[in-house]
Amino acid sequence: MSDKQAVLKLVNRLPDTVSLQDVLEEIRFMAGVKEGLAEIDQGKGVPIEAVEQRFDTMLHDGDSATTIIRTERGLTISGTRITLYDIMDYAIAHYPSQFIQGLFNLTDEQIAVALDYIEANRQPIEDEYQMVIKSAQENQQYWEEQNRELVERLAQRPPKPGTEKIWAKLSAQKAKHSAEAQSR
Repeated sequence: MSDKQAVLKLVNRLPDTVSLQDVLEEIRFMAGVKEGLAEIDQGKGVPIEAVEQRFDTMLHDGDSATTIIRTERGLTISGTRITLYDIMDYAIAHYPSQFIQGLFNLTDEQIAVALDYIEANRQPIEDEYQMVIKSAQENQQYWEEQNRELVERLAQRPPKPGTEKIWAKLSAQKAKHSAEAQSR
């Protein structure tokens, strides 16, 4: 099945009320799965044994102290999927640690270790964080360019019967926000 056929099949199975953003997210997810499968075929994936070992370690080391570890996602708070990059913007903007802790559902120990690590290694972490941001922006730009034609075609479609009122309301809101943005 071609990529185009796969996208059309995906779009056709989505509910009529799905937003354009949700359509894009589904397409991105599908593309990511396809890319991941291609990497596995090329031998670039993580062997299941390594995943099982990491999972076992997480289960059996639950009583150990919180640390910062390097994973495929970057510098991560042990026992979580929270990276230091997740909390960097808040730390740089001087948000209270209690706010950051609550936002990411961290323990007192986890937030203390994360913030202490950031403070002790601030410049290398900020440099790495800037690389992460740049990579994410490049990735987003790539996928927006790849899907630009599809998005434009979907945007040109007339509303489904029965949804005209909500589309009119949405269009009015978009026009209002656009006017506000231009007046700034």
